[in-house]
Amino acid sequence: MKKVFTICALATTVLFSACKREDKDETVVTVDYTTSYSNFIKNAAGDTTTDRTAGRKLNKMFAGELVTYMRKSTSQAINSSDMKNMFAGSGFSDVTLNQSGLQIKANVASSFPSADADKIRAKFESYFDSLANISTSFADSAKEGKAGIAYNVTSKYLCDAKGIEWIQVIQKGLIGAFQLDYIGNVLLANTNVDNTTILSGTKQTQLAQNWDRAYGLLTTKNIYGSSASSTIHGESQLGAYAWEYNPYNPSTKKALDDIHSAFVKGRIAVQNNDLNAAKTQADIIRLTYEKTLAKSALGYIVKTKDKTTSVGARIHAFGEGLGFIYSLRFCKLSGADATFADDIFNDFINTGFYKLTDKQLDDAATKIKTKFNL
Repeated sequence: MKKVFTICALATTVLFSACKREDKDETVVTVDYTTSYSNFIKNAAGDTTTDRTAGRKLNKMFAGELVTYMRKSTSQAINSSDMKNMFAGSGFSDVTLNQSGLQIKANVASSFPSADADKIRAKFESYFDSLANISTSFADSAKEGKAGIAYNVTSKYLCDAKGIEWIQVIQKGLIGAFQLDYIGNVLLANTNVDNTTILSGTKQTQLAQNWDRAYGLLTTKNIYGSSASSTIHGESQLGAYAWEYNPYNPSTKKALDDIHSAFVKGRIAVQNNDLNAAKTQADIIRLTYEKTLAKSALGYIVKTKDKTTSVGARIHAFGEGLGFIYSLRFCKLSGADATFADDIFNDFINTGFYKLTDKQLDDAATKIKTKFNL
């Protein structure tokens, strides 16, 4: 049997003359893992009130453009200025992104006080410098004390002289600093924003827009994880890792798609102006994201220790783990912060891959398991 959620939805009329929404008749809809995000989120005229355009554009800036550009560093030298431009909302191959007025940088660490957020944004720009600097060594082989390419069968990974793969630190770090923080700690965390006034040129309130942007930044699909094209069901970045740890298993008929169901139920609750229900669903999403990042960090710690694999595979795992460990500072519901994350992250960065000990890895895993109750 499918895991089914039944929820009451209100048809709403948008009164453009007064720029207010008016609740109308209540109907009952069924929400399950096959429910499209926007199916039942409509006004009395039958028009959907969802608009995920902004979130999807931010998703493409990160997953489709910045990450794609950084990956070129294994076969050519790349420029720090190009990455910084994309970070700040320009220089994309898709001109519509350049014209969108959106940017990754402004939304990185945006739940933090401005001074702290600026330091984090500057930190990522310094990481762009680190990646660009070692990209000039793309034709060299990596070894301790020498930047270059580390290999695992046909895969190749660019790392610095200490065995740090900066593309992974940046990419996985932004999953936390950009996606998790902006979605969880900004867009979904506050349900006390305007849910009455219709924003100019839209059919949405500010709260509704926040939820739509959050969903678009997670996935470009109408049903999260609906593509069977790969083991991560066609998702990328946060969407891929959240799917890996929260899939729907058709063989056992056990639904673990908490994120998609919570997004749909929460957005309908926003439409109904049921703020308590919206907050309940927001907390489910946020905590699932946080557990996902912690589990990812632990998984890569295990892979870094696995000496039955190649040095290249372990360097790659170390880089991914570093990025996720950095991201743990944004896991606010779980009680993690910068002090917790930096205690592990800085120790690993200062040591580097080649001199890292199993004890350091084991100690880090214990701290993460304890903090996140894993």
